[in-house]
Formats: sequence, C-alpha cells, structure tokens
Amino acid sequence: MGLPEGWVTDVLPNRKALKVLGNGVVPQQAVAALIELRPCDSQDFGVASACSTESAGDGNPRPATNGAPAKMTEESTKPPTVRRARGRLEDHVRDVCDQIVTGAVTLPEGAANWTPHRLAAAIKERFPGSGVEPSTGAIADTLKRWRDLGFAEVEEGPLSFIDYTDEGRQQGLTELKEQARQRRLADRRAAKDAARAAEPEPAA
Repeated sequence: MGLPEGWVTDVLPNRKALKVLGNGVVPQQAVAALIELRPCDSQDFGVASACSTESAGDGNPRPATNGAPAKMTEESTKPPTVRRARGRLEDHVRDVCDQIVTGAVTLPEGAANWTPHRLAAAIKERFPGSGVEPSTGAIADTLKRWRDLGFAEVEEGPLSFIDYTDEGRQQGLTELKEQARQRRLADRRAAKDAARAAEPEPAA
C-alpha cells in the first residue's frame, strides 16, 4: 500500500490490522485523486513533490509511481470542496473560539450570539484565500460535540458558543475525547458481557 513498514502491523494484532488495511486508503491513490481535483502546481495540498514533471502527452502532470509516497499531512488531505475536512474545520472553529474567549475577536455590532453563521464568517475572515465558505451545519455539529464532551458551554436557542467549561480549560479537548472513547469502549464491553450472561446454558 505504500505505507512505511510496520505502520499498522507493528501496533495492531493481525485480525485488526487486516481490517484497518482493508478499509484504508492507498496514499499514492489519494495523491492521484487530489491532483485530479486540482492541478499539481497548486500548493493547497502540499503534494507537489508527488507529481512527476513529465506528462503523458496530454499536457497533464502524472503522480509519481516510484519511490516513497508523499507524506500525507492534515493539510495535504484537505479537499477543495465546500465542506472542509472535519478535523480541519474543528481546528478553525477552535482557533476562532480561542480568540473569542480572550477578547481578541468581538461580535459584530448589533449581534448577540456567536451562532454557527457568525463563526463561519469569522473563520472565513481569519483564514482568507481558502475560497471556501465553511459549512454552518458542520460548525453546529462541532459545537454540539463539544457540549456533549463537556468541553464548551453552548446555548440552545439559537445554538451558539458561549465559553469553554472549567473542565474543558483544565483537561483540554484531546483528553476529553479520549475519556469519551474509553467510556464507549467500556459500555460496549459491558453490553457484550450482559448479552453473554443472558444466553441460556447449553443443554447437558
């Protein structure tokens, strides 16, 4: 698949590794898809090094097919579509919210709440040149996830960002996400144990 040796198999048992690799994306194919979406000389994807300088006779650059694949970073996987990658958008929302709580960014005159629409406008202003209007629906989903994690105070009507919680400030988003993941795993294990306990004993 073009991944570094042991990238998956050194950290996962065989069965899980097969599942992960089976569902994975071949990096070279991902690079080729990004190049197809936008010319390779664009720096938006950070994958220009994955393109050969030769063409196939039609004037279009082709992705390199030998050597190591280009390193796929968070920035290089950003698609040129109206919808930003979820993690990238969350970073932008977090950046703007950090500015809000420190007072570096203030509400427009006459506005009362940091709704997803106003956050989208602030993101667009803070990250100019993207050519993409952030999705207000995706921003709303981000705020709801933060609320459910206990990371942020979110008002319901209209949905809007208020502040970070004390827990969010002390533990941080990454730690709260990990705690939520551990709870989900524990719940699944408990459900499986309960289901096994409820199974009738086999007849003698």
